[in-house]
Amino acid sequence: MIEFLIADKNRTEEKDGYEIPSFALRKEKPETADSQIIPLSSLSLEETLRRCHSNLFLKTLYRLLDERKLDEVRVYKSALISRQYYSKIRSGNIPKKNSILAIGLTMKLSRTEMDELLKSAGYAFSDTRRTDVIVLWCMAHGIYDVMKVNEILYDHNANTLR
Repeated sequence: MIEFLIADKNRTEEKDGYEIPSFALRKEKPETADSQIIPLSSLSLEETLRRCHSNLFLKTLYRLLDERKLDEVRVYKSALISRQYYSKIRSGNIPKKNSILAIGLTMKLSRTEMDELLKSAGYAFSDTRRTDVIVLWCMAHGIYDVMKVNEILYDHNANTLR
C-alpha cells in the first residue's frame, strides 16, 4: 500500500465510526497575505489568466537562471530564440512549449526541474507526443545541444524545437 494512504493514529480522529485525518477537521482558515491579494473583480479575465501563469513562469525561470548563475542572453541565444521573442516572454507572454523545452535544454535542467518549468507555464510532458519522448530521451543521454536535438527530432519526423 502507498505510504501516504496509511492512516497515522496520531494524526486521525474518530468520528461516526470513521477515522478522519485531523487536518480535515480543522476549522481555522489558511494564512494569506491580504496585502498581496488583488480582488479578481477589478481585473478582466484575460488579465487574471495572464498574471496567473506569467508571474509563476517568470519566477521559476529566473530562479533557475540564478541558481545556475546563467546569463539570460546566452541562454535565449543558445536556445535559438530571438531577442524580440524573449522580450515578449519577459513582458509576461507565455512561450510555446517547444520554446520552453529549448530553454530548459540550454540550461541543462534535470527532469524534475524541466517538469517544474513546464508546469509553471501550464504544460507537461506527454508519453504520446513524439517530440516530448525524443527530448526526454536526449536528456537521459546527456544531449542538451538544441541543434543536435533538433537534428534528432527532424530525423524522426517530429516537430523541431525552434
